[in-house]
Amino acid sequence: MEATRIRSGSGLRASNSPGRGSKGRVKKIHPSLSRPAEALEELAAVRSVTWLNSGRTVQFKIKPLSPGVTGVSLYDGPSSQVTVSLPLFPATGWIDDQRARLEKVRRAFTS
Repeated sequence: MEATRIRSGSGLRASNSPGRGSKGRVKKIHPSLSRPAEALEELAAVRSVTWLNSGRTVQFKIKPLSPGVTGVSLYDGPSSQVTVSLPLFPATGWIDDQRARLEKVRRAFTS
C-alpha cells in the first residue's frame, strides 16, 4: 500500500490590525486542516497515511489491513526506537463521521 505523508501546519494566524475584516481581525483556516481531509481521502481509497515522518519526532501511521480492520502504529525512532501497533475495528462509516467532525472544526475556525 502507498503511504501519504502529512506534515503539521504552522498554526492559526490572526491579526488585530484595524480595517482588516470584522472587528479588526483576520481569520485564516488552520493550515493543517486540509491535511486531515486529504488523509481521510487516502484512507477511504484503502491507502495508508503517515504523520510526523520527519525523523525528529514520533511517527504515527494508519494503515488499512483488511476490510473492517485498520492498523494504527506509533514509532518512537529518535528516542527509544520502540513501535507500538494495534489493530482497530472501526464502525462502518467512521470515515464519513470523521469528515463531518472535521467540517465542524473548519466552521468554528472560519466563523
